[in-house]
Amino acid sequence: YNLNMIIRSHQAKQDGYEYNHDGKVLTVFSASNYCGGNNWGAVVRWDYNEEEPWISSFKTEGVAMEKLSFSKQVTLFEDPAYHSLIEKIMSNKTLLLKEFLKADTSKTEHLSLTIWADIMSDVLQMDLPWLILRTKLVQVHEYLLN
Repeated sequence: YNLNMIIRSHQAKQDGYEYNHDGKVLTVFSASNYCGGNNWGAVVRWDYNEEEPWISSFKTEGVAMEKLSFSKQVTLFEDPAYHSLIEKIMSNKTLLLKEFLKADTSKTEHLSLTIWADIMSDVLQMDLPWLILRTKLVQVHEYLLN
């Protein structure tokens, strides 16, 4: 075999990735904050006509598991669709925040559920039942529903 590099995903790396063996081995770990740790995650893409891979590191906010109900903890760890949705939201969090702030014209730090749902659909380009999903994604203040 005429290999130039081996890319593996085997163990957590503090920066999400690490080169070893004179740059011939690249370890990539895609789970940031793995098991409550403080590591970064990374994604690597290598186009066939490029000399070097493209690497993007990321780190998500840690979740205080003790503050979640048992059912929400189970959902976070066992539902792959929910996990995928959270990854999509986190990868677009900067743009989401920008749109939320722009929509909050009265600077109350609160949005109506319909505006929130519209922004989620527009930014994430996902036609989902956001108003149903809201209970798993955002805190709704009862006094704002009246």
